[in-house]
Amino acid sequence: MLTLNPTLLEVDQLVAETNNSKLNADLRFVLNGYDAFSNFIQDVQIDGFFRPTIINLSDIGYFEPSLFPMVDEVELKGQIAGTIADLKAKKNLNSITAKHKFYWLT
Repeated sequence: MLTLNPTLLEVDQLVAETNNSKLNADLRFVLNGYDAFSNFIQDVQIDGFFRPTIINLSDIGYFEPSLFPMVDEVELKGQIAGTIADLKAKKNLNSITAKHKFYWLT
């Protein structure tokens, strides 16, 4: 299901793949108008549930250009909430990078 309006972008059962990332999630982006996407890192609230997902940080560069040169992969499984600038684990979240493994328990 897809919902899109000036205050909400919501996608349930999203399965998407780029050359670098494989996303399997339910995502909800809460925004104050479409202009919020121009300052995505600070202005867009995210509520997401990730089934096993691989995100290459360079793919986020479309929203935050400073991330384009970062080719690190992050594996996610669990629930998150907040802006990218202030992201929090909402429920048990498991994140693995090539060099480190992190667990956030809330």
